Amino acid sequence: MMAFGAALVVAPSFFRLRAEYGPAARSSAMILGALAIVGGAMAMLQWRYVALAGITIPIIAMPMVVNPVVNAIAVRRSAAGFVQQLRLGNETEVVGIEAYTGSMSFYLRRPVIVVTPDAEELTSNYIIRHYSRFAGSATLKPPSWLPSALDGDRVFIVRADDNAHRAQLQQRGLRLVADSARYVAYTH
Repeated sequence: MMAFGAALVVAPSFFRLRAEYGPAARSSAMILGALAIVGGAMAMLQWRYVALAGITIPIIAMPMVVNPVVNAIAVRRSAAGFVQQLRLGNETEVVGIEAYTGSMSFYLRRPVIVVTPDAEELTSNYIIRHYSRFAGSATLKPPSWLPSALDGDRVFIVRADDNAHRAQLQQRGLRLVADSARYVAYTH
């Protein structure tokens, strides 16, 4: 247990973590490592109850120690902060260009039109297998629909690393109105 604790204390300096949760992960690893070292030292003592306490201290402390990491990951994965950046009118349509999560619709409190060649963004195997049946519906559009949709009162959401669609939107004069680690949004 002491070797594991030493590894946790030393390891954060060797890994490059995402800025969103790196600081929380580093401090959590170091604290948990220190507790494992202390607990391991206590476990080596001859007193049975002290040894038992030494073994259990890191385990009992783990939920509290790693909570900042879990919260940082949750903030990164949730669309709540991203959606808060959007200033939508009542009639503004939201279009996800090969970009969609269920939490996005939840926080927007409106449907999202998803432009996709294969429906993989929806993560439903049924819809993916039967894409041709659903493409062209009110909320699922083929990529050929997009050029005609770039005008009007719409917000377009794309993945942050989707440079091709970002360039297409910028060439049409749309401006960036929201960004997060996973998504960006453009509008007129």
